[in-house]
Amino acid sequence: MYVSRVATCLLREEEPFTTVVLKGTGNAISKAVGTSNIIRNKIKGLHMETKIYSIDTTDVYLPLEEGLDTVIDKR
Repeated sequence: MYVSRVATCLLREEEPFTTVVLKGTGNAISKAVGTSNIIRNKIKGLHMETKIYSIDTTDVYLPLEEGLDTVIDKR
C-alpha cells in the first residue's frame, strides 16, 4: 500500500513530490527501512538519505490524592 502511494506521488506529472519521509518507532523501524528499500528498487534514479534520531520522552504523573508525590518517568 505505501509503495504504490509513494510511487504515485513521486511519478505524477502534475506537481510531483520531491521528498518522501518515512518514520518508524519501535518495531516499525525495520518496516520503514524495508519499505524505503522497496521503493528505491522499484523507482530508478531515486536518492536515499537515511537519518536516525533518538528522542527522550518525559512523562509526568500528577497525584490524584493529597500527600502523594509527583512521579516523573524518563525514557
